[in-house]
Amino acid sequence: RLHPLLEYVLEHSHEQLDREEVAAVFGLSRRTLQNRLTDARLPPLRPFLTWCRLLVAAALLDEPGHTLDSVAAQLDFHDCANLGVALRRYTGTNITRLRDRGAFTAAIRAFRDVVDRSPYEDASLPQSSSAD
Repeated sequence: RLHPLLEYVLEHSHEQLDREEVAAVFGLSRRTLQNRLTDARLPPLRPFLTWCRLLVAAALLDEPGHTLDSVAAQLDFHDCANLGVALRRYTGTNITRLRDRGAFTAAIRAFRDVVDRSPYEDASLPQSSSAD
């Protein structure tokens, strides 16, 4: 059900996506889109968008010739330090260790750990409705 969202976000990973605009692409309110992510046990929309960009960044870092600087520029991060901080915050490891483990594989594992822990579930959130 969320496959089109994932595809869209990954295809636009080179852009700073606005949550409202992403929801509008699918004819949804931001709250409804958030509820769908919650129902799927995924992170909230902003972290989800960041995770997608970081997964693309990690895949690029595994390719020969890509540096942190080149990936940061390609994905419209402010600079390589900003990308490095984001990777460390989200994956729990620095760029050197990430690359040593295979950046994409390590990033996917970190994302799966987040999803498996499911800290984003909140039973108090209302279910989406057709009114959203």
